[in-house]
Amino acid sequence: MLRRYLLAVVVLINVLELARASLCTDGGKPHRILLDTDVDTDDFFALLYLLKLNRSEFELEVSPFAFLVSVVHSFSSFWICCIKVQLHMINGKVVSSGLSFALILESLNIIALVQAVTINTNAWTDAGHAVNQIYDILYMMGRDDLSVGMGGEGGIKEDGHILPDVGGYLPIVEQGNATAGGCRYRQAIPVGLGGRLDIDSNYGIRKAFLPQGSRKYSPLQQPTAQQVLIEKVSAGPITIFIIGAHTNMGIFIMKNPHLKKNIQHIYVMGGGVRSKNPTGCCPSNASSSCQPRQCGDPGNLFTDYTSNPYGEFNIFGDPFAAYQVFHSGIPVTLVPLDATNTIPVNENFFKAFEQNQHTYEAQYCFQSLKMARDTWFDDQFYTSYFMWDSFTSGVAVSIMRTLHNQNGENEFAEMEYMNITVVTSNEPYGINDGSNPFFNDRKVPKFNLMKGGVHSGHVQTGLRDPFCIVQNGKGRCKDGYTEEVTSSDAVRVLVATRAKPNPDSNSILDRAYFKSFLDVLNLPHQTGRFNFTTQFPHYKEVFYKPDFGTKRLGKPVVFDMDMSAGDFLALFYLLKVPAIIVTPVGWANAATIDIVYDLLHMMGRDDIPVGLGDVFAMNQSDPVFPAVGDCKYLKAIPHGSGGLLDSDTLYGLARDLPRSPRRYTAENSVKYGAPRDTDHPELRQPLALEIWDSIVRTLDPGSKITILTNGPLTSLAKIIQNNTSSVIQDVYVVGGHISHSDTDKGNVLTIDSNEYTELNMFLDPLAAKTVFESSLDITLIPLGVQRRVSSFPKILRSLSSKTKRTPEELFVRRLLSRLYRLKETHHRYHHMDTFLGEILGAVVLAGDHSKLEPIWLAKPVMILAEGDESKDGQVVIDEKQGKFVKILENVEPEAHYDLFAKQLTVKKQSAVVGSFGEQRRTWEGKAHRILLDTDVDTDDVFALFYLLKLNRSRFGLEAVTVNTNSWTDAGHGASQIYDILYMMGRDEVAVGMGGEGGIAEDGHIFPDVGGFLPIVEQGKTTAGGCRYRQAIPVGPRGRLDLDSNYGLRRAFLPQGSRKYSPLEQPTAQQVLTEKISAGPITVLITGAHTNIGVFLMNNPHLKNNIEHIYVMGGAVRSDGNLFADLYSNPFAEFNIFADPFAAYQVLHSGIPLTLVPLDATNTIPTNENFFKAFEQNQHTYEAQYCFRSLKMTRDTRPDDNFYTSHYMWDTFAAGVAVSAMRNSQNRDGENEFAEMEYMNITVVTSNEPFGISDSSNPFFYHREVPRFNLTKGGVHSGHVQTGLRDPLCFGENGKGRCEDGYTKEVSGAEAVRVLVATRAKPNPDRNSTLDRAFYKSFLDVLNDPQQSGRFNFTTQFPHYEEVLYRPDFGTKGLGKPVVFDMDMSVGDFLALFYLLKVPVEEINVKGIIVSPTGWANAATIDIVYDFLHMMGRDDIPVGLGDVFAMNQSDPVFSSVGDCKYLKAIPHGSGGLLDSDTLYGLARDLPRSPRRYTAENSLKYGAPRDTDHPELRQPLALEIWESIVRTLDPGSKITILTNGPLTSLAKIIQKENNISSVIREVYVVGGHISRSKTDKGNVPNIDLNDYTELNMFLDPLAAKTVFESSLDITLIPLGVQRRVSSFPEILERLRKMNTTPEALFAQRLLSRLYDLKETHRRYQHTDTFLGEILGAVVLAGNFSKLDPTFRVKPIKVLAEGVESEDGRIVIDEKQGRLVKIVEKVDLGAYYDLFTEQLRSKEQSAVIGSFDEQRRNWSVPLNLTKGFH
Repeated sequence: MLRRYLLAVVVLINVLELARASLCTDGGKPHRILLDTDVDTDDFFALLYLLKLNRSEFELEVSPFAFLVSVVHSFSSFWICCIKVQLHMINGKVVSSGLSFALILESLNIIALVQAVTINTNAWTDAGHAVNQIYDILYMMGRDDLSVGMGGEGGIKEDGHILPDVGGYLPIVEQGNATAGGCRYRQAIPVGLGGRLDIDSNYGIRKAFLPQGSRKYSPLQQPTAQQVLIEKVSAGPITIFIIGAHTNMGIFIMKNPHLKKNIQHIYVMGGGVRSKNPTGCCPSNASSSCQPRQCGDPGNLFTDYTSNPYGEFNIFGDPFAAYQVFHSGIPVTLVPLDATNTIPVNENFFKAFEQNQHTYEAQYCFQSLKMARDTWFDDQFYTSYFMWDSFTSGVAVSIMRTLHNQNGENEFAEMEYMNITVVTSNEPYGINDGSNPFFNDRKVPKFNLMKGGVHSGHVQTGLRDPFCIVQNGKGRCKDGYTEEVTSSDAVRVLVATRAKPNPDSNSILDRAYFKSFLDVLNLPHQTGRFNFTTQFPHYKEVFYKPDFGTKRLGKPVVFDMDMSAGDFLALFYLLKVPAIIVTPVGWANAATIDIVYDLLHMMGRDDIPVGLGDVFAMNQSDPVFPAVGDCKYLKAIPHGSGGLLDSDTLYGLARDLPRSPRRYTAENSVKYGAPRDTDHPELRQPLALEIWDSIVRTLDPGSKITILTNGPLTSLAKIIQNNTSSVIQDVYVVGGHISHSDTDKGNVLTIDSNEYTELNMFLDPLAAKTVFESSLDITLIPLGVQRRVSSFPKILRSLSSKTKRTPEELFVRRLLSRLYRLKETHHRYHHMDTFLGEILGAVVLAGDHSKLEPIWLAKPVMILAEGDESKDGQVVIDEKQGKFVKILENVEPEAHYDLFAKQLTVKKQSAVVGSFGEQRRTWEGKAHRILLDTDVDTDDVFALFYLLKLNRSRFGLEAVTVNTNSWTDAGHGASQIYDILYMMGRDEVAVGMGGEGGIAEDGHIFPDVGGFLPIVEQGKTTAGGCRYRQAIPVGPRGRLDLDSNYGLRRAFLPQGSRKYSPLEQPTAQQVLTEKISAGPITVLITGAHTNIGVFLMNNPHLKNNIEHIYVMGGAVRSDGNLFADLYSNPFAEFNIFADPFAAYQVLHSGIPLTLVPLDATNTIPTNENFFKAFEQNQHTYEAQYCFRSLKMTRDTRPDDNFYTSHYMWDTFAAGVAVSAMRNSQNRDGENEFAEMEYMNITVVTSNEPFGISDSSNPFFYHREVPRFNLTKGGVHSGHVQTGLRDPLCFGENGKGRCEDGYTKEVSGAEAVRVLVATRAKPNPDRNSTLDRAFYKSFLDVLNDPQQSGRFNFTTQFPHYEEVLYRPDFGTKGLGKPVVFDMDMSVGDFLALFYLLKVPVEEINVKGIIVSPTGWANAATIDIVYDFLHMMGRDDIPVGLGDVFAMNQSDPVFSSVGDCKYLKAIPHGSGGLLDSDTLYGLARDLPRSPRRYTAENSLKYGAPRDTDHPELRQPLALEIWESIVRTLDPGSKITILTNGPLTSLAKIIQKENNISSVIREVYVVGGHISRSKTDKGNVPNIDLNDYTELNMFLDPLAAKTVFESSLDITLIPLGVQRRVSSFPEILERLRKMNTTPEALFAQRLLSRLYDLKETHRRYQHTDTFLGEILGAVVLAGNFSKLDPTFRVKPIKVLAEGVESEDGRIVIDEKQGRLVKIVEKVDLGAYYDLFTEQLRSKEQSAVIGSFDEQRRNWSVPLNLTKGFH
């Protein structure tokens, strides 16, 4: 018997091993999948199917027999493909964590990693609704790690040049420079019921079912489709699924042909090859109740078959894009209608699905399918609705399991190779009939297409294109037809021809895929976590209906809105004063009606009915099939930014509104003409005319209705045509334009020919004509008067001036602030002030005319509506035919703003629920919301972990904002926060950092001030001085060690998908505004106060939402701790000193504040007993990380006083804050950990005597009006400390006299009563070795197994292995030894690629010296290590140079110093932030085992050896000496310097005979000006016009180098500028046959180019291109490069004069002769660089972190065995 059992095991293992061997592909690596989808209902079935297949462990029930334990143990684990199967005993059966054995071969022979989703935005859904549905699905499935790309603002120029980030809103044939345009193909898709409305809302199920996470669309921060495609395709081999229109992929392939080779396969659902449409009343489905329609057609355009019976929706959506995909050369498998028509959703499958809904995803899919059936327009659902996209995903996955089979065999479909093409135009070719923009009136066709070729025929222009309709009724157009051909245009494609039957003939499911789909969707693994209601333990659906009691109600008003941002602002106003009609033919799509419901719910007005108007303007719906129609007028509105996308999401703020139980649903009723009742007909969405009729019926006798219309007049025209206008009292029309001159133009911005029309009139001119020709009493509020009340600063100022606050006022301010910021930031938003004018109608209607002072005129007006696009909608004065209308000519603007603001702040009729955040808290149970503002010091990290570990039902950390002007640098600080949150499984916590806003000279604070500088230094940029930050060490034990957390961050923390990305990173001010606006919150500040100080100054109206502020900082009755600055300021503590004025704003804000100063933290040192206890208690990853950090802090301390001098600063403050919040009912702040006392204190911001003017104080110096209107002679008007060695701060007795940042006890008007922690409480357990109460709490919380870290960097990968790559050059003769001295600018990294690619026989890179005195901070050295690892050059040593320019370190305390020169470089965008992150791409590089560490050794002067002194980071001079020692006899070194010359100057000073070891030096930098207009490139230093930045950053070093005896070749700025063309270099990089390094360089350069074209902060990025030139010149291919050299006597100025330092002058007497590169052959230069990078020689050994991740996720032996 035992033998039988053993035999069974052996057989099983052999079977599984065979499965593994045959099914593992690509070396056992997971298949990477990118899904491009239009988010139709069947698309998310496909998405969920794919998400469920992404398995790494499966349940396996081997046998029903009881195996012996010993046998089981001997087979306790084995591998199936890439999957480890763990066997164990349960109830006598051998099982493992995973699937049943039957399902292993069914669906789990593959690891399919869905990498990203890109959304197609020109088909069945609208962008804003689609992206939010994808985000919600991923949140439900726990897959917030997946990238989602959507939209983009790029365009295609007339010459065919494709700009970056084309959004795909329009088919390529229609795409211009904007996102507004026609709908020649999209016309075929219904817009309302059964079309985009139902798909956008998923029939109303989406908001009812899907949970809402933290990810959402946000303007200018949403990753675009092209960005995501580039990122994911660049990262390595990938498979693409296209289940929508092909626009995204078509554009990607056209723009990035060099990346095609990374796409292994494309699977397409679409097209019809030999299909014969079986739907409707075709013979097999015939019945007496229906009419035959498309019988036998190849296509499925049910709205368009009379003109095009060949097209299928996905291909027809963009035929030219589909053509690019099919003809790309990438293998394509097509699943067309031929196959999908053979797998209808029949009744048996439907019933089986109904009975199998065991997961949330199965429930969601079935409910969607059921609603599709119940709302189907006829009785043919079971024969007309097919498994389109989901079937495609099944076929694709099955084929991917069996890639060894070349014929695409799979479980689900029969396959056949066919020769096909995609028809993009109709014969005859070569005609010019106006239909084809590629050829119309062009000498050179767009994209250089062939004249007379397959694209040159007639292109279908719309549904009723006369060319396409023939007399017999059968359409002749073939656009989008996947046609079998034999010509040269044929592409061999693998085609699915029909669905395979279920091999189980006894099953009611007659297709094999039916079973797989239901099995996979119902798997209990990787299932949805919850739905919308079950995610909240206390969810309750509430309807708010006001009780007006005996109040006398005012005039009945109906508001007709098109859901623009201005309409919602007007709606807020009206609600403060009975039905709403939504007209979805304007600024928003129909599904946006849900935002109306949410706003009404917020305001407690769920009683107000909302009616949905027609989805087409009058006469625009199709006469044959009215569900579809034209967009003749609607095309004026952009689909993307500033248009429908933003309106549909309320500019990213809609999801912050409370969620209404009311929403659009597709529920319907026979009563209203539906073919059948759905389950809940009572939830049906009423139409506009139904609401109108209901209101009219319920009017009191004699009453009449006032109508306010804020959009197109479509609904009002229908009311007039319905003969019910007799009950209308009057109508207020917001819209129309009466032009007074040629320059007084309208606002139809995208229709160039129509200059004088206002948009509302243009969007439905026939409706406007109908209304204005009626007998209604009309008041017109035209564009002219709207423009007079469209000032963002004024309306925001008016709102800020009000002392009372309401939730609606807060929301309105957020919305207006966002619109204003967008208007100021991006050209797509320049029209935002248009929406302000739309508020005016509501204010005028309310009728407070005594203040508003309106001026009226009556004029005879007429609306033009003759079908002439250039005139339609124009309002003209016509004395003969016009109708007299009352026109508002003028109002008092200030009164308007004041009335609006005042009404919004009135507490009566105010919001009953303020936000979704407030709802969430109610439904979750009350929890303290916490926001942490941190400078990411080591102790801040401990505090963050402490907060993350708390019980989330009581304490919810909602956001972290990073303080960027203190102990860490922005890019490194944000990366550490992201990694911590990822480890802790808390990616939903918002992270805000930086920002590009500034403060104007008059004190006006712009949005998004980044906090990179203290307020006293803040100007309009992020560049500036370091008067306070000088006190913080820059190198070891300073910012270098904290940026890297002593080197532990990259060694320990796992890396998730979140990262800094330029212009997409949420700013600190955005996150503060969002989280504080959402409701009551507690703020904990553990760094400088800049972020919070700026926020409070700019948002005083939000102060009421901050319940309490807890501050770690200050020293009240204790000394300060500025250890580098005690001789000038002995009073201050670092956090307050970093920005005293900001801290003053916080302290004096009126918000309750608790201070945990040095007085208390000095009583809780990290003593030896605590240290030992911590060492013995590291039971979680977070505890391990914190202890290792603490130990490294101790081991690198310069003295032996760690246990008495290192304190629990921020961690202790977090503990005190949490304990006080637990006991919040006690007003004296009693808590477990600290003794408390109230004190009267202030923050000193300047020094007495006050009222002086000594240039130290920018708030007052040379100002008639002090900045921020500060009081002359007040507490801010004294001397402000200018730096460490400010002469005025030194007292006679040697004790400093400056008090900047002192939290000083005072009396009088300046005193603020603050609760202050005075000392740490002892541990009540006297027997414990831990003598402080908080010690125990900290260790307990950090070691709590609940909410613990999931893994660290190594344990997240089951097969992590550390590898160092060192090349074997064998017998090669090595070239000249080269040392590269770089400052880690982006150009330096590109130059490094080049140097590493030049044959080693020519250049032998011996070492790299990093000079962190330029474009990047010292910790960025890790990127250098990653580059070398990628290129297989872990043998090259890297030395770290001085962190200060020469003579800039402090003479007393050398680890600190000045930033006299470095202040030229911005801290934010385009500066240090981007360099430190390599513009957001650094984390895509493979992770090197080498990195900066703070490990040290006695050998190198450290006070003690650390644990691993061998890992110590070598210094630049040490590397230099090592290279010199190992030189071959007679050899000399060539140096290339690409940054400041600090390190080279130090080498010169050290070497006695420098020319004996250095052959030559190539200096990239310097500028030799030839004229007054030939200026340098030193940014932000206005006085220094003619200097190049590298020379300016260390002029004394430059002077030292150029006065030495070295043989120097100078590559100056002039010649660099000649080789700085992004288009030239990118065009060459995009060629075929590329390498990982070329791909990365192309990604990096493309990003720089995009940023340069997008934002003013990046205008200098072409500077970095010139930095590559030094490497190319050094390589010496002069026969091609053809350089011109000149020898000139030059001299570098370095006299300490900022306006001249670093300048190079020609000096015949004192100058030294230097060889200067004057010119090179530009084309040759670009060719040399790109060809070298594309060479396969000396290429990357590992391409990306993604590739590493895949390698580490599978066994090494499999990786080796299956290549």
